[in-house]
Amino acid sequence: MKLSTKQLIRITLPILLVLLLVFQIRKRNSQIEHRNNEQQAILNSNSAYAKLLNQRSIYRDSIYRIYIASINDSKEIIFLKKDSLNSMQRESKFFVHLYPKNVKDLVGSVNHNTIDFKSNFTSFTINGQLYNVAHTKLPDYEIEKLNLGQYSFRGNNDVNYKITHLIDSRKVADILKENKETIDNFEYIDKSF
Repeated sequence: MKLSTKQLIRITLPILLVLLLVFQIRKRNSQIEHRNNEQQAILNSNSAYAKLLNQRSIYRDSIYRIYIASINDSKEIIFLKKDSLNSMQRESKFFVHLYPKNVKDLVGSVNHNTIDFKSNFTSFTINGQLYNVAHTKLPDYEIEKLNLGQYSFRGNNDVNYKITHLIDSRKVADILKENKETIDNFEYIDKSF
């Protein structure tokens, strides 16, 4: 007895749907397991900075990911580098130029405050992957824009690394909200329609 096209569709369609459902469930369970393993590895790293791997950076390029986060109750700006550091990165000083929202918060005669800091890299490993972090504390005033980078090697004040543009406080505030970070240096503006 030969099956008609309608009968063949009635038989094969449910089988295909069941197979598709089984594959989707397996894929979802695999993703959940992977996410749980990553979370456990972060907890096991014994570094407060490991939490950054689950957060969105305020700036990212091929060299650094830059974060603003509360680490051990301290508001910090953090430069994270995956893999090893070269001697220039390890020994060069970072520059952090902050443009305060209120001119009364300016320290000198220029339009920004400088909180440069020496490379103070610490490292942690997660799942065999090395991460290096350098960080400094943020001041207590509201910030309008940031200019970030790293000076050249061994005291040379030429710039060897610089972000491509000034980072706007509204972008930072949006990212901090997404990361569930409560840092009052950046004003969040609720978007309404």
